[in-house]
Amino acid sequence: HDTLPGTSIASVYRQTSEDYRHISLELRLLMDDSLRRIGSRIDTRGEGYPLLVFNPALQAQAGVARAAYPEWGHIAEDRTGLRLVDEQGRDVPAFFGEDEVMFEASLSSLGYALYRALPKEDFSDLPRSSAHFERLTLENNFYRLTFDEATGDLSEIYDKQAKKPLCAGPSFALELYEETDRGDAWTQRFTGEKRAIDRVDGPTLVEQTPFLTRVAVRSTSRWSSFTREVVLYDQEPRIEFQISTDWHDTNAFLKVGFKPSGQALKVRASIAHGSILVEQPEGEFCCQDWVHVGNAKGGMALLNDGAYGANFAGGRLGISVVRNVRDMDPGMD
Repeated sequence: HDTLPGTSIASVYRQTSEDYRHISLELRLLMDDSLRRIGSRIDTRGEGYPLLVFNPALQAQAGVARAAYPEWGHIAEDRTGLRLVDEQGRDVPAFFGEDEVMFEASLSSLGYALYRALPKEDFSDLPRSSAHFERLTLENNFYRLTFDEATGDLSEIYDKQAKKPLCAGPSFALELYEETDRGDAWTQRFTGEKRAIDRVDGPTLVEQTPFLTRVAVRSTSRWSSFTREVVLYDQEPRIEFQISTDWHDTNAFLKVGFKPSGQALKVRASIAHGSILVEQPEGEFCCQDWVHVGNAKGGMALLNDGAYGANFAGGRLGISVVRNVRDMDPGMD
């Protein structure tokens, strides 16, 4: 229980890291073996190259799927000469890249679907993406996003369907709070200062397919570097925010901030088997899967994958990313 909140010492984390590596490897081997056993009972005979896609979730899933592929030369000389069909033989929108195929998948809960890569019967162009990126603006049929040239933050997130801005200020903004050297793993002790973060590169278009468009911004603090990526999906009304960091700051707390639009905003966060209205959101609170900020007229929800802390103060929603205090072990990262 001390490992997750960061209240152990360096030797514990080294041992835990090694344990996780072995556990991850064993689980991967078990999963691969189980999928092979299930796949061996599915009739995949037929023309072309079969592709089995599994859904391990309890809910039905529909959206963009990616699959790395082996040698496809026995099907067509060039990957541009391939098409994808479902079990009924219907063409599935697909994009064959250098290393993987990207396509629209639809699967039942705890189910699978069989697709086939076949030679194209015609070479008509793929449908073009509705997304467009030019210098500081990224937009598709659902949203328009504007980047701040100086910081790389989003100065605008505009919902085209609702015809209103979702944010009233800089969003997807890096906020690096300084803590005193007397802070500990249980208590936040801020100095009241923010450490400077400089934009290094971007926004830059790093990926565009008929299904999604990805733009990246790279920044640095004095000791750390950060990469923020924004993804718009062509057929889905959602925005995906991704952040990675090479983290070397000490006595510091990194958050990603959003400034939702609206007045008299309430905060609701998910917990196990439900959700709660957060009565005092100014301090750090837990949000397992999502946090929603809004009022009777609407709001904005952020779904998270691995960031379980947040706070809402001064009209800004801060999602906690990484923190470092060294009271438990001065040599600990």
